[in-house]
Amino acid sequence: MKGNQYLICRTEEPDLAFTGELLAEVDSRERKTDMHEWTVLQLYRTDTGKFVAVRERWSVDKRYRPGTVYPECDWVDSHVSDTTTGIVEWLGWSWLTKSLYDRAGIAPRQVIP
Repeated sequence: MKGNQYLICRTEEPDLAFTGELLAEVDSRERKTDMHEWTVLQLYRTDTGKFVAVRERWSVDKRYRPGTVYPECDWVDSHVSDTTTGIVEWLGWSWLTKSLYDRAGIAPRQVIP
């Protein structure tokens, strides 16, 4: 499989480059009413089978009027794992991460025997 090339420009870490596919992306503005701060999550699968989760934190200066908004990315971090379990352990269980898992087609659940 030959995917797209990606470059993740991380905050206070080396940039991360890989070839793969974007499995899913979610944006907290889909459900949040405060449009001054939000989070974007992305989940990728590399051509070598690893999973890459990216978390971006965005904000807008509250002094700007609607229509003159200039968002800026405040922070970008990421995690690379051989399994989706490692991604879930890093991202956790918020409503936003559950939406990412659902869109990516992974269904981590706690099963009671």
